[in-house]
Amino acid sequence: MELGNIKIGQLFPYLPQAMKDLNVGIIALFVNIVVLVVVSLMTKNFTYTQQDTTSTVEQKI
Repeated sequence: MELGNIKIGQLFPYLPQAMKDLNVGIIALFVNIVVLVVVSLMTKNFTYTQQDTTSTVEQKI
């Protein structure tokens, strides 16, 4: 957005003035937090288990 000198107000003219005046970094931070929460909730119930690879050797007497 900095390279094209584009402002939030130009992209979304229908937003209230308070939203148009927000810094792009704050909006990006909010989007990143939302993505973090969504991914955390989606992967919360996954459990990774390791197979038992120990083998027992029986000796015949």
